[in-house]
Amino acid sequence: MKLTPKQAGALYMKNIALEKEIDELKAKVDKLTRLCNGCVGPLQKCPITRRDLFMIIDGNATYGGPFDSYTIPYMQGDANEQWHERELVVERFDHDTGNWSDDEIIPLRIISEDVLFDLQEKAEQLEALRQQAKAGE
Repeated sequence: MKLTPKQAGALYMKNIALEKEIDELKAKVDKLTRLCNGCVGPLQKCPITRRDLFMIIDGNATYGGPFDSYTIPYMQGDANEQWHERELVVERFDHDTGNWSDDEIIPLRIISEDVLFDLQEKAEQLEALRQQAKAGE
């Protein structure tokens, strides 16, 4: 399809208008990003361990302190593993040495309700069996 000079000129002007609109939208996105980054700070307490915010190190919020501080825990393992089989780990910053140290496993697990309900049901069954055995003595 061949364009007439008038059609080509109209397309050119439309393209310029769209490029201008894109630039304006990019500027708005940049402004909103700056605003959001300025108003969203780190959590005042770790949502898992309940440690207080200590300081920001290398852009990471750390909790605890003053000798060691820790990041918010994350799950080790592969995404295809069951939640309750994956350990929660924190990164540790050693303030005595001024360096990130070995990660530490924390003694907490995340468990889905289905697994929890199954465990509760099995515990009730075992308790019933224990009661029956005790009554038979």
